[in-house]
Amino acid sequence: MRIGIVTGQVWASKKVEQIPSGALIVVQLENDEKHVALDTLGCGIGERVLVAGDGAVAAVCQRELTAVDLVVTASLDN
Repeated sequence: MRIGIVTGQVWASKKVEQIPSGALIVVQLENDEKHVALDTLGCGIGERVLVAGDGAVAAVCQRELTAVDLVVTASLDN
């Protein structure tokens, strides 16, 4: 798991069915890398979040095969 800040949103008018419902957001990690993550919690720009990959993606998306590789698992308090 990694900590990051939501810096933007990604809009997609079409997506494959292997991407579950939720918002696609841009998260800037503590090392300044930016990644796109699936957000099912409704986090906003400027919010600190915890993101995870691998097994957490399957658990949050509730399916083994998904086109998502990073998912928001928590909104962090300051």
